[in-house]
Amino acid sequence: MLGIPFLDDAIFKLFKPQAFDDPVDRLNYFVTSSLLTFFALMVSAKQYVGSPIQCWMPMEFKGGWEQYAEDYCFIQNTYYVAPEEEIPAEVTERDERQFGYYQVILCYY
Repeated sequence: MLGIPFLDDAIFKLFKPQAFDDPVDRLNYFVTSSLLTFFALMVSAKQYVGSPIQCWMPMEFKGGWEQYAEDYCFIQNTYYVAPEEEIPAEVTERDERQFGYYQVILCYY
């Protein structure tokens, strides 16, 4: 390359890419990235193509009301009321008990 034999060998060895992994590592990289991509596509498809959340509805809810309630549940926060307590009538009291989180996470847990 440059005409100096020992310098050519030194430069070639210095800049030669070295692989620090074996076939098992490369298989692990491939399988991990493939699984992550597959599950990301599945979650995205469920989110954008299917219905992202399904709630148990009272029997009185039919058709459009059921869809409306599921959409409302999906975008609103949740508040906690213990089973032995009554549902607060005051909106401010319900706001104080709200939990802010992304609802769809619980669907996949």
